[in-house]
Amino acid sequence: MRTSSVIVRQFILSNGNHMHLRKNIQLTGAEGRPFLMDLYTSDNPKGHLIILCHGFKGFKDWGCWHEMAKYFTGEGYHFIKFNYSHNGTTVDHPMEFEDLDAFGRNTFSKELIDLGKVIQRAESLREKGELDFDKLHLIGHSRSGPIVIVKGLEDDRVATVTTWAGVSDLKGMLTRHMIEEWKRNGVIYIANARTGQQMPLSYDLYLDYMEQEYRFDLAKVEVKRRPPMHFLHGDQDEAVPYSAALELKSFFPWAKVDIIPETGHTFDCRHPQSEPLPPAAMKLLTLSSEWILSTESGGKGTI
Repeated sequence: MRTSSVIVRQFILSNGNHMHLRKNIQLTGAEGRPFLMDLYTSDNPKGHLIILCHGFKGFKDWGCWHEMAKYFTGEGYHFIKFNYSHNGTTVDHPMEFEDLDAFGRNTFSKELIDLGKVIQRAESLREKGELDFDKLHLIGHSRSGPIVIVKGLEDDRVATVTTWAGVSDLKGMLTRHMIEEWKRNGVIYIANARTGQQMPLSYDLYLDYMEQEYRFDLAKVEVKRRPPMHFLHGDQDEAVPYSAALELKSFFPWAKVDIIPETGHTFDCRHPQSEPLPPAAMKLLTLSSEWILSTESGGKGTI
């Protein structure tokens, strides 16, 4: 496997601000597996860094993530998006599921390890004077909703946690399948409607959850810190019904919930995405940004 080349670009945004992009920075994640991250920096920073975690069968260059990064950077945020080390992509092919064996060996613990590596790299860049931020904010889409929640509950470096169409019950996602058959065969397969691939999931994913249920069962997790949380969801989400946001609110009653009308799981974004961003996606971004800034003055809101 070759070492990826970092691509450096500069953009002039619609509001006149400049954005700098360092694309395909290589890191080492869970099990020593390499993965890539993109760093967007604003020339008008306000002290905030957002890290976006993609969802199941997702990747950092999917659909609207680049345009969303441009929006946040234009608002004065620095922004990171990355591929989990075991999401099925490779350093050579960061937009294709070229390594289904790695995809099948993914676990929630590995995703938390990867997120920790991204945070570690951001802090290293800050120490070197290459990245200026005071507050770290996590955003997780879909299955990464619980990942960023767990990280926020455990890590005092995290200032806020936001979920977009976030899952509320990781075990419920797993036990839709027949556990005994999964255990017997060691693997199950999930269809990827976009690519037509049959995506494997090792039984280790279930074992990882059960061995660390004290972390991953959000209904029972021990709350040692209470970072501000914001759960956003589309009211027409067929993949993860918006009731998940309300359930998350019942687990973390200090959180704010926003239900966005007439939109689904990806807030009307598609892959590939063409400009401009759909109105629902813009609503998602403005609500997210306004809430993050409101936490500086103590505002958390409620449903």
